[in-house]
Amino acid sequence: MTDALPGSKFDPMSAEAKADPGKFYSELRAACPFYHREGAKYDFWMLSDYGQIKNEILNDRTVGDWTFKYGNSLRTYAHNTGIVTDTPEHDKWRSFLMPAVVQPTLKSLDPVIKDLAEEIIDAMLAKGGEAELHDDFALPLTGQVMCIMLGAPRENYKLYKHWGDELMMGIYDDPESGRDRAVYPEFAEHFIAMVNERRDLAAKAGVSEPTDEHVGTILSDDFLSRMLAARIDGRPLTDAEIANMCATFLTAGQETSTSLIMNCVWRLQQERETRWERVVANPDLVKIAIEESLRFDPPVLGQCRAATREVEMHGATIPPKGRLFFSIAGANRDPGIFHDPDSFSLDRPLGEAMKHLSFGWGSHLCIGAPLARLDARIGIAALIRRVPTLRMTTGETRRIHPWMNWGRNYMPVSW
Repeated sequence: MTDALPGSKFDPMSAEAKADPGKFYSELRAACPFYHREGAKYDFWMLSDYGQIKNEILNDRTVGDWTFKYGNSLRTYAHNTGIVTDTPEHDKWRSFLMPAVVQPTLKSLDPVIKDLAEEIIDAMLAKGGEAELHDDFALPLTGQVMCIMLGAPRENYKLYKHWGDELMMGIYDDPESGRDRAVYPEFAEHFIAMVNERRDLAAKAGVSEPTDEHVGTILSDDFLSRMLAARIDGRPLTDAEIANMCATFLTAGQETSTSLIMNCVWRLQQERETRWERVVANPDLVKIAIEESLRFDPPVLGQCRAATREVEMHGATIPPKGRLFFSIAGANRDPGIFHDPDSFSLDRPLGEAMKHLSFGWGSHLCIGAPLARLDARIGIAALIRRVPTLRMTTGETRRIHPWMNWGRNYMPVSW
């Protein structure tokens, strides 16, 4: 195997990689689609081949070789609960959440999100002629939608953002800090208290063990109620399992949707006349803008699996529990799949753009993908209609911190 870049070691946690991960992962894929990253802190393998990621790793064809039970980071501790499991166990956990994200449910949620977007833009415009797009628009929209889906008060979104950030830092960037473990009891107690309120409500109605039939009748129709009513192999979820599921919502749900909106607006604003103004003039382009943003700037740059045994791959031997990081950002720029892959283009055919792997594939396709797309479609469409003269104030933005994620958490704008 050769170095990822001539004369250098490829480090996805380096300042260079963090500053422009799309370019960096694209160069890695071209130079070395299978790469062993060795270091004092981390030792893992990186795969960038689109076909192999989609058809083998994500399509469960090598389910005996790779496991998700150790989570989605480079840490090798056992998780193996909730959706952080392998098929067929993984499918059982998805099954009771799916009704909340199918098209009929999302259709009923559409006007709710539209009203919320209008309300948030009203508040942003009331600030005068300047705002900060992350805190004043993207986060309030996606954060409050997540609260609605969970069945929590909308004003909790800032607290949930804080907890999500602490979890992400502890899991991905600074595992020795224990920040994720330190914050866990706080958010677990919070969510279980809301579940207990639902238990009490059901008990007052004479129902000791709520099931699916009570969701939307005795209980509100939301994720917390669905988790309370769910059965896995005939048993209800434990409080620890519910808390772990809520941790997934905090890290994977809210952050991904927020980054999608921020990345998309950022790219449209970078070439304002040929991108932003073009979408303002033709709002039908919002859909391709979103999918091209997902391809070009995936909110999650890659995911991890662990070897269940010794695995031979590209002439290398990966030991049991050895970590494989598959590069979504690299695969999304494969010239064999995407024409001129290192360019952001509103003229890319929609079908081509949607071949991206940003929401995964197969049985581990992101369950929140339809909601993330809905948030972005409604939010960006409202923004270009209500604030067509929006522009970045200085051109300076700030990326989110975790190296495995990609988005803006600071973008000053004016109109």
